[in-house]
Amino acid sequence: MSPPKLICIIGAESTGKTSLARALANAFHVPWVAEYLREFCDVHARTPTREEQQHILDTQVAREKVALKSAALAQQPFVRLSHTRGELGHCGLGLAIVAQLAQQLGGTLASDTDAQGRFGITLTLPWA
Repeated sequence: MSPPKLICIIGAESTGKTSLARALANAFHVPWVAEYLREFCDVHARTPTREEQQHILDTQVAREKVALKSAALAQQPFVRLSHTRGELGHCGLGLAIVAQLAQQLGGTLASDTDAQGRFGITLTLPWA
């Protein structure tokens, strides 16, 4: 599986950027990361000051890096995605096996993280 490409969609508010980004992520089976600026404005009930803009950029980039790393790690064997689950089980071997089977059958296995940070898997197989 090749690493996902980073796509930045720019435009005025309420023009469908989020819907387009989600649709592209679903179509290409890659992670989608919500826009942190929107979250910031919702939480603070205002637009950011000039001094806060670097923090917003840094947070967005950090979240994108985490999503890309999680997507790649999820299909590698023996990788613990969350250290909060304890010391037993929960390795990525099952997903690595499913990814290999999907590829052999002409399908794909894609991972994604939604706006709340929940991790999900999509298995797509061709009709026989």
